[in-house]
Amino acid sequence: MTNMGPIVVYGGGFDPCHIGHLAVIRALTEAELGKVVVMPSYEAASYLSPAHQKDAAPINPHQKKHRFSYDVRCKLLDLSLANEGLSHASISHLERGLGGESITTRTIRHIDARPLWWAMGQDQLRCFDLWHNAQNLFFDMSFCVFSRHSSHADSTKLIDDLKNLLFRMGYHAGSRKDKQYNIRVDHHESYDLCQIIELCGTKKIRSTQVMLMQFVPPAVSSTQIRRLLKAHQAVDSDQMSPPAYQYLVEHRLI
Repeated sequence: MTNMGPIVVYGGGFDPCHIGHLAVIRALTEAELGKVVVMPSYEAASYLSPAHQKDAAPINPHQKKHRFSYDVRCKLLDLSLANEGLSHASISHLERGLGGESITTRTIRHIDARPLWWAMGQDQLRCFDLWHNAQNLFFDMSFCVFSRHSSHADSTKLIDDLKNLLFRMGYHAGSRKDKQYNIRVDHHESYDLCQIIELCGTKKIRSTQVMLMQFVPPAVSSTQIRRLLKAHQAVDSDQMSPPAYQYLVEHRLI
């Protein structure tokens, strides 16, 4: 992926794609941060860095083998985007080309776009220090963050999450001469933007941005849909795009 200009990458298993995913994609396009690129993971992988793998349980919700194949997941995404009028959001097959486990540090090396925004849930940001090469990855891109629960969608909780995250990654708020950080928050009508600056003394080293979207996706999950499909129960249009569900039925994938 080269010469893309500013982009927003929304990655995940999409196993299968549901209405919550589509709501996030719509919100990302309306935010006008850049071209929205939806990136299905090719092969599920743990977020855990090697240093944590022996001491902590895996946290990636897509770590287990995908229920549907990569091609099927992409087809369901394509049908869903078209049905919702979101065809201008493109599907990237970068991770299929790379092959193997989907590891973000490897993926972004092949994306020549700046600014590069990475869309994720606020719960994922809280445990970002467990991602592979987290300290560098944190400053290699900016973050567009969604809360899964309306009670958590405020900048106060986001700032607390960021402070705790930076502390776990070895940063301190002005108490040492090395690995310090500064956080500045700009409040807007539809989002709050945190500017995080890495400092060495008073010298600025790197910076990144974390945008908290004041939007909460519908309460639906791929896990719920897989359970319904396994029990041979119908999936409603408020859970999954009808053309995508119909594709599963017609091809006897449920």
